[in-house]
Amino acid sequence: MIRAVSTAAETHGFATLWCGEHVVLVDAPASRYPYSVDGRIAVPVDTDWLDPLRLP
Repeated sequence: MIRAVSTAAETHGFATLWCGEHVVLVDAPASRYPYSVDGRIAVPVDTDWLDPLRLP
């Protein structure tokens, strides 16, 4: 995923690529997510996150 995004960015003239790091992700949160109507985060728990610290 990181390779595909960085290659596309470079093709379009970007010189650097930044992405956030999620230190902790919760599979089944007990509290309500405040930024959605149904209270659930919109991203499935099995999503392939861009992880800048994971080596290929």
